Amino acid sequence: MKKTWNGLAISAAAIVVVYLLLHALGGREATAVLSGAAPLDARGALGVLYAGAHLALVALAPILALAAALRAGLERLVAADSASSVASRDASSSG
Repeated sequence: MKKTWNGLAISAAAIVVVYLLLHALGGREATAVLSGAAPLDARGALGVLYAGAHLALVALAPILALAAALRAGLERLVAADSASSVASRDASSSG
């Protein structure tokens, strides 16, 4: 069975990595551009990107992580259920 939850988990992890990278580059300090206290230059663009990454980290990453966990659990449950139904079908047909 194809594991479709991997894409969700990778997306959540990618958001975290991008956020941490922008934070390490000084994006938090560059968000002054959002209040108009700094000009919109390369440093200001970093601040805007950081703000977007922060929003994604707070709003999207948890949803993606929860969806990945639920999907993995459901796939495991379905796989176990189908394996037990195959075993019971084999037992009833041989008897």
